[in-house]
Amino acid sequence: MNIKDCYCIILAGGFGTRLWPLSRISRPKQFVDVNPGESFLQIAYRRYCNIFPKENIIVVTSAKLRKLVLEQVPDIIEDNLLVEPYPRETAPCIAWAAYKIYLRNRGASCFVAPVDNVITGEEAFAGCVLSVLEFVSNRHALAVLGVKPTRPDVNYGYIQGMGGSESLRSGLPVRIKTISEKPYKDVARIFYESGEFLWNTSFYAWSVGTIISEISRRLPLLESLFSGWQTSLDTPAEEDFILKAYSSTDKVRIDRGLIEGNENAWLYPGEFDWTDIGTWDSVYESLPHDYRDEDGNVSFCGKNISMDNHNTLVFAPGKCIAIRGLDDYVVVDTPDTLLICPRDEAKIKSLTSSLSLPENEKFR
Repeated sequence: MNIKDCYCIILAGGFGTRLWPLSRISRPKQFVDVNPGESFLQIAYRRYCNIFPKENIIVVTSAKLRKLVLEQVPDIIEDNLLVEPYPRETAPCIAWAAYKIYLRNRGASCFVAPVDNVITGEEAFAGCVLSVLEFVSNRHALAVLGVKPTRPDVNYGYIQGMGGSESLRSGLPVRIKTISEKPYKDVARIFYESGEFLWNTSFYAWSVGTIISEISRRLPLLESLFSGWQTSLDTPAEEDFILKAYSSTDKVRIDRGLIEGNENAWLYPGEFDWTDIGTWDSVYESLPHDYRDEDGNVSFCGKNISMDNHNTLVFAPGKCIAIRGLDDYVVVDTPDTLLICPRDEAKIKSLTSSLSLPENEKFR
């Protein structure tokens, strides 16, 4: 496998409302600094520039976020920034990227990466990326990277491999048996204890020929809406062509549309530390243990004089914080909002549901 034949598609178009109030519609979580002066998007772009040729890195985003992407990744190649006119989930944008890559390199292999995750052990991750690309480069396979669960987490998706726990313990790729969305707590515990499931990282790999063939086989309506891509992409007509295609395209997720129930879908075990940052609870769990005090609290603030709190996350940069008696809470202070709520995702979602009301638009 030649790295010049490998492409990376970075998905950076989501709005990440579950991390409100730090993540807002005008500035979603992928643009928020997680390292000093570095956002999720910038970390991801730097990570993949260390693996792939820069000219082979494609970033997908939405029209409303185009300006933010260019501000944060100013050196991106203009033709490698795909701006969706409307949000349509992952299948349409992956199809668009695949068609463009095919026009450049019919023998290409592709790696698809969301930006909203924390990865530790960059060298191990890079090795896994190259390994899965090698795996798909010479076979008709759609591969999904999975990582071994460390706890029965209800905020993650799970993938079950064929052959039971023994097959997964081998560390070799296995065909996918089932895909499960975020399960209830009791079900998550069954998945975790069975040893038959890995967490779904939503990292995908395939050859460009395979993904185009599978779109034709499994998503014929999507293929028909992109009819004529061979003569429209990479031309002045591309913008109008994409606008027309997206105007008629339904929302289709790649895992539901192409991976689930597909005999060509493979679960590829990854040996790297990964956390999906989709909730405040996952933010807390992703932080190193040396960030926590003796009671499990994590604080990002100017001064903390709190007492009798346990496993609570406080984000209030520059503020003096005095809190008492909170267990498993999140406290997030921004210039115009304050969130105080249990870290449980369902409770946060219930609390913030009124943000959809017209009178709360400026706070979304």
